[in-house]
Amino acid sequence: MTDAALVRRLTMDHEGRWPKTSDDELAYKIGESVWWLATLAKRTGISLEECVQHFLEDKENSLRK
Repeated sequence: MTDAALVRRLTMDHEGRWPKTSDDELAYKIGESVWWLATLAKRTGISLEECVQHFLEDKENSLRK
């Protein structure tokens, strides 16, 4: 949860709505977050690719309504 909050703060910074830090830091934290999700999926035996595909299909269907 801390990383998610930090990505949010760094995104706000990137958009000019938070005191400036570094765009490189945002890119790094997004990469780290994806890495953590991939690690969590692997440890739990869940396919990250299937999770993302399922989410995208649901999102696409909800946007068509």
